[in-house]
Formats: sequence, structure tokens, C-alpha cells
Amino acid sequence: MKKNQKRINRIVAFMIAVCMVFTAIPSVVKATEATDMLELLEPMDLGNAIMDPPGAVDYSARSTVNGRDYLYIPIRGKLMLVYDLDAYKENPADDEAVNVDVADTGFNVPRGVVEVDGYIYVVGDAAHLYKYDPVTNVGQNIDLGAFVNNIYLTIWGLTKDDDGNLYMAAQEYGILKYNTRTGAISTYWNKTMTGTSNSQNRTLVYDNGYIYSGDAGVLRKIDLSGNVVKEADVSAQTTTYPMYLSVADGIVFWGGTRHNGLIARDIENLEPVDIGVNDYSC
Repeated sequence: MKKNQKRINRIVAFMIAVCMVFTAIPSVVKATEATDMLELLEPMDLGNAIMDPPGAVDYSARSTVNGRDYLYIPIRGKLMLVYDLDAYKENPADDEAVNVDVADTGFNVPRGVVEVDGYIYVVGDAAHLYKYDPVTNVGQNIDLGAFVNNIYLTIWGLTKDDDGNLYMAAQEYGILKYNTRTGAISTYWNKTMTGTSNSQNRTLVYDNGYIYSGDAGVLRKIDLSGNVVKEADVSAQTTTYPMYLSVADGIVFWGGTRHNGLIARDIENLEPVDIGVNDYSC
């Protein structure tokens, strides 16, 4: 139990750290996602790189290129910062070695980043998926708007499964699926499949064969065939969408938007879980 509580406390600490980033602290908390835990690392000062601190850094991803560890941070202003973490550990003051690249993602507001097969994928407030090659430092846009016939499409959340498929929360369009190996785009799930009236799909997380989706006051558990196997009404705690979803020790953690606190549900039946931590707000 003590081990589980420590891990739960890590999740809570991460949620609070995200709140700090969203409230104008000019640093980034780097989180490495594993199957059932988050590893918190020391904050890296971004200095003058972030000109618009509130909400500027939403997510980060890591990859290994030629034996070196790299960090990728999409920020406001259509940019993604690329850092050599090994160089940072060797000499944090050596900006030339640490700051490897500044890529143009095309997103004024990035909303998700993941690594698959060595490539970095970013989504945000434009109708495309950005794919970045860390070896060549070249990026490309994959058009999503053409698939749903909407040039104003916004992607709000991003996650990946064990086979490298991407799942993108596309609000009223439901959840889009992108096969990174074949390039195929499809509708993984949308509201017409279950008859629900909710359509504010914002945040996603994958765990052990299921996608957990945060909607407007609703948490869903969806299998990889697109079937909703469980749906929980969390509107008594919040009527808005989550800022962040995470899974650890059999619990889905729903990080509220600004002042809506932390919600914890078990991954099997999405029933409320007492995690022994008082509700927080940010």
C-alpha cells in the first residue's frame, strides 16, 4: 500500500506541476510515460524560449537517436524545441549543444506529442498531424481536415497504443485513428456509434488495450475496436473536460481544468476511488 500511495502521490505532484506550468511559471516539468507510472525529472529552465508562459508548454516527448537522449517540447507560436538531454546533463550552460533544433509544427496551440518508431508526432489547433524526423531534423504535415471535410479541425488530445497507432480527440468528430505504418486515417469512435449527445472529446490516454476518453463531464473506456465498454458520469464533480488523463496502479486520474480538481476512478468499472489525497484546484 505504501508503494502504491507513493506512486499516487507522484501523479498528484505531476498534476500540480502541470497547473504551475499553466499559471505562468517559465519552466517545464518533463514527464516520461511508462505503462503504469510517471517519472518526474528535475525542471529545465527554458529561459527566454517561452514568450507566452501561460499554457505555453502542454506536453513533452522523448526519444533516443544514435544513443543520445532527446526531449521534444511543442510551445505556442508554431514551434517545437528540441533538446539534447545528454548534453544538458554534461553541461547545462552549453546552450549551443543543448538546444538542437527549433521546428515549425504549424500549431499556435499544441495539444499533444508522442514518439512512435523514432518519429515525433504533434497535434494542435490546425487540421493536420505534424510528423518530425529526429535524424534529419525535417518535419511534414499530414492532412486530417480532408478526412473529415473541415479545414478548421482542432485536435485536443493524443495517445498511442502498443502497435504504434495514434488516437486523436477531435471534439465533435469523436476520436480519429492514424496508422503510423500505413498512413491510413479512420474514425475510431464518435457519438453516433453510441447515441450519446456529448461531443467534447478533449483528452485521451491508452492503457492495456483500452482508450480512456475525457469528455464534457463524462469518462469513457473504449476497446480497440471502438466499443464503449464503460461510461461514467462525473458531472457531479465537474461538467467540463479534463486537462490531463493518466493511468497508474489500476486508477484513471482525471486532472481538472483550472479549478475542477482531481478525479480518480478504477480502470475496470470507472467507479470512484479514494486515493487518500485531498482534492486540489489550480
